[in-house]
Amino acid sequence: MYQCSRLGPNLLIFLQVIYHSVYKQTSSISIRLIFTSSQVALAWIIARPSVTAPIASATSVGQVHELISAVKLELNNDEIEALNEVSDWRK
Repeated sequence: MYQCSRLGPNLLIFLQVIYHSVYKQTSSISIRLIFTSSQVALAWIIARPSVTAPIASATSVGQVHELISAVKLELNNDEIEALNEVSDWRK
């Protein structure tokens, strides 16, 4: 089990590994579902019971439409679990 205090100067590298793992998983799911990685990531955050109001920003009308479409995406339990697994920093 990793703890941030034990990581010290390697924290940035550790976080990059997690980020890359989450990105790979959202990309894999997005290809199967024909949604973007951003939409999958937002749908995953929306599906988390501990998140009451996900915050996302857009700099264009196209991005607003992309974010709105994410609300319509419902991930199944396997997809949510796969994303939870790769993002778990405690493993």
